Amino acid sequence: MKRILKSIGITASLLLATGLLAIGVTSAIANDVPTAGRSIEEFINPDGSFDLEAARLSGYQGSLDLEGYESAIDPVTGRPLFQPSAAKATADHPDDIYWDNSISPSLPGVGGTVYAATVFNGQLIVGGSFQVAGDVLAYRIASWDGSSWSPLGSGMNYYVNALTVYDDTLIAGGEFTIAGNKVSAYLARWTKSDPTDVVEFDPDNLPTHYNMSQSYPNPFNPITTIEFNLPKRSHVTVTIYNLLGQQVQSLVDQELSVGNYKVTWDGSTFGGGHASTGVYFYRIVTEDFTETKKMVLLK
Repeated sequence: MKRILKSIGITASLLLATGLLAIGVTSAIANDVPTAGRSIEEFINPDGSFDLEAARLSGYQGSLDLEGYESAIDPVTGRPLFQPSAAKATADHPDDIYWDNSISPSLPGVGGTVYAATVFNGQLIVGGSFQVAGDVLAYRIASWDGSSWSPLGSGMNYYVNALTVYDDTLIAGGEFTIAGNKVSAYLARWTKSDPTDVVEFDPDNLPTHYNMSQSYPNPFNPITTIEFNLPKRSHVTVTIYNLLGQQVQSLVDQELSVGNYKVTWDGSTFGGGHASTGVYFYRIVTEDFTETKKMVLLK
């Protein structure tokens, strides 16, 4: 699994309290508030796109029931699309059997499945197993403002299965143990009032030279973090190797702007396997800088 965080000016505050669910359920029962969200069908245009304006005008803020619908992203416009699932859809015409989608089994632009959606502060928030939304890195949670996708901080290290709004705060639940680079017991809240606010830019924090730090913790199990600095825009690769010099995993392979970065490795390998106990090397390569360091995975 790959996860990268550009740490300039990004802040996140998370709640580690499973008791919040009990509070939410108690409040709902006491006030006779329905616990199920409204169906996303209420806010879908005929072409399958999400009608964010209709959601805003309705005044609704809360969970959206995705049952019976599958999600994707329009590869041309980047808009979220919700279409009836195979179980919900039925053939309206006998000639429908002649349609063949084998040349396009899936739409590009989303790196996984959307498991949950909610409306928060006039935005559509989606969570799932994806790592890309549209053309931006968004680790398992992202917001759609009607024209573009944005990440919510550095996201989560594993799946987001549920989203809701409680006390005007966005709540995410799932299988993740880290949210916003902080330990989180499967439950976290997003405290920023607007998911797409521009974070204040501080030029004093920009790095002046290349650097890659020793991974921490080291030895590690199950996750270790690698930090590196870029004094100028560069194409960067960060790759994991075993003692035989064979590539085990690629953590970064993209163009990045000047800044301070963090990337984590959870021991996963190419093909979805898991590395065994042993010594590994991680190497950063840019146009002007190369460095290799050693780390140990213990199980």
